[in-house]
Amino acid sequence: MNEPTLKRSPAQVLSIVIGFLMFAASSPCVIGMLHDIITRADNLQGALIVGVFSSVVAIAGMLLVWTGVRQPKAAPLIISQDLERTVLGVARAHHGRLTVAELAVDTSLTLDQSLRVLEHFEAKTAARLHVTDDGDTVYVFPGFTLDKESAVDPLDDLAMFEAQLSGFDGVDGDVDERDEPDEVTLAVPQEAKHEDW
Repeated sequence: MNEPTLKRSPAQVLSIVIGFLMFAASSPCVIGMLHDIITRADNLQGALIVGVFSSVVAIAGMLLVWTGVRQPKAAPLIISQDLERTVLGVARAHHGRLTVAELAVDTSLTLDQSLRVLEHFEAKTAARLHVTDDGDTVYVFPGFTLDKESAVDPLDDLAMFEAQLSGFDGVDGDVDERDEPDEVTLAVPQEAKHEDW
């Protein structure tokens, strides 16, 4: 899996470089202090002063490197009514089927923001996550799909079905005059006819 390339700001790069130089320059002094303490050198007081100062510089250098390396947390995405309307408009334009990339291209949202917005719609049950046979993820907005069923009253279907069964057409109450077949014939292919049957 390809990792996205990380682009650092000039301030982050400068922080990393300065922090590394501070740590590298102060580390020998800290090591020297530890050596003087272990061997009980004559000028232990001077070694402690230089060592403590170097330790503070080394810690500050590590903090600068850490600040330059770490990525800031993404700002929370506020999904306003305007953003919801925009996303619904894009979903309608795509006939109710929308991918993260399509939303990012059609709006000013990043890929991460587009994913969070589509997950928001899924959590509100306005969209459903669908995985295609190719493994692509598509968010389906049922209200905008071309193959949606129209809202039909199930009682209308039941009344029409009962009318057909009883021989009435269900509209004007007239009896539907249909010729009943006298005989039912079954067509059998020639290859299937056998004398043994």
